[in-house]
Amino acid sequence: MADSQRSLRLGLAGLGRFGQLHAAVLAQLPGVELAAVADPDAEALARTRERHRVERGYGDALELIADPSLDAVVLATPDGQHHGQALAALRSGRPLFLEKPMAATWAQARELQRTARDQGTFVQVGLLLRYDLAHRLLQQQVASGAFGDLVSIRCQRNCSRSSFAQIADRVHTVYRTLTHDIDLVLWLSGSRVVRVMASEYRRGDHLSPQGCFALLELASGCIAQLESSWFVPGAAPANVEGRHGASSIDAELALVGER
Repeated sequence: MADSQRSLRLGLAGLGRFGQLHAAVLAQLPGVELAAVADPDAEALARTRERHRVERGYGDALELIADPSLDAVVLATPDGQHHGQALAALRSGRPLFLEKPMAATWAQARELQRTARDQGTFVQVGLLLRYDLAHRLLQQQVASGAFGDLVSIRCQRNCSRSSFAQIADRVHTVYRTLTHDIDLVLWLSGSRVVRVMASEYRRGDHLSPQGCFALLELASGCIAQLESSWFVPGAAPANVEGRHGASSIDAELALVGER
């Protein structure tokens, strides 16, 4: 681990859209040094190193993970690479921040969990909606008692049909989209799930179904409804900031409380 008297040296692998966002934040965090970045795109690598004055650059995430000078690793690489790269990072004994989806399957996710525990370190999965201002304000209202006891939570996260091809055989819809909403349900309710009823809409033999629908009963008595599918028309208006055109996302969150 890092000496408390010096900056925490972080390595960031993956310099796509999300990786660039991480780089911009990490480069200006007090007590943190963005010491290394990795990406197979040589142009993106050089541009990021110059922009944020990064000491080291690697063409491969595993090369960065092997760098012994790093105190922790951030992975913002493509979905299909998460499991193998995360295993390598955790086996080195260093803390890991891993963009969602954590892995392509439940078994892979459990393996990462066990590895972190066995190595005496931890893995944090990026679930950014907890840190979105609107969601934080809502959670504060719930925690203050403004809603009273929660009766129901309804989450909808439907994506454009053209986006399905990008994830169809890489990661399950639950890990790609509903991971946000499952986390929001647990966070907003402050309760655990005691019973699940779920169905999927599936056409073809893809890893991922085109639709997932679930009813969750929480220990508090609150009922959560989850919906995610890949049939929004490409030209549909987006209601998620930063999304438009073919990447449209039709998302909604509704809470009902006794008050």
